[in-house]
Amino acid sequence: MPPRRDGCLRTSCFIRRSVWAGWYQAMSGGRTGTGEDGRARRDAVDAAAPAQPIEAGEVVTTGELVAGIHHGAIRRLVVLSTWSDQQHIGGVEIVRRLTASGLTSVLIDLTREDRVAAAMGLRPDCEGFAALAEGLSSLTDVIHRDHFTRAHVVPSAGYDVRFADGAKLADLRLFLAAFAEAYECTVTEYDRDAIDRLPIILDEETALIIAGPPGVDARSGDLVNALRAIGVEDPLFMESSRLATGPAR
Repeated sequence: MPPRRDGCLRTSCFIRRSVWAGWYQAMSGGRTGTGEDGRARRDAVDAAAPAQPIEAGEVVTTGELVAGIHHGAIRRLVVLSTWSDQQHIGGVEIVRRLTASGLTSVLIDLTREDRVAAAMGLRPDCEGFAALAEGLSSLTDVIHRDHFTRAHVVPSAGYDVRFADGAKLADLRLFLAAFAEAYECTVTEYDRDAIDRLPIILDEETALIIAGPPGVDARSGDLVNALRAIGVEDPLFMESSRLATGPAR
């Protein structure tokens, strides 16, 4: 097994936002949401924004969710996607909309699969969260840019939270905290088969989103019951009528 890189030690997870600023600007093509382009994005969000932040248990569209984030204090989102055809990925749609609204955002894929990477145009062999968790890659090594937008993504690359032991779960919390320090918003696409581990990454600054087609709140009774069984109440429901997740539209 290759040796651990120094940049992956736990103590290196807490990177100051100022250290990331130049790197992020370079990754984003030097655009920081200023000037006419930035004003246009902010104006669009403000025009559609609700009068107050959205509340747990509500059913919202992606646009309403993004507008509510601009008016509230939540900056971490955990997404459970419920489409049966597996061609829709709520986290991809959300992170693209957040980025387009002017917020620096990253999608972290914890689903074990490669659907997020494929939807965002990444190579199948790119480094991802699995290598980060094993100490084989640094934080900056596993962050990639969406092929279709300026959003950032950390692909799963086979990471499986179901079998993470106590030390690995502690590392997971540290890594997610590090990403939250570097970005204005983090979106975590979570594995629905690892619901029992979900409370480990939830806190008062994190919103849980159940994403699905119109009527997702009525269709998700079993999932809601499973969440209640582990003490997770009142998730937010996000409806999307898009045909599939792919290039940003």
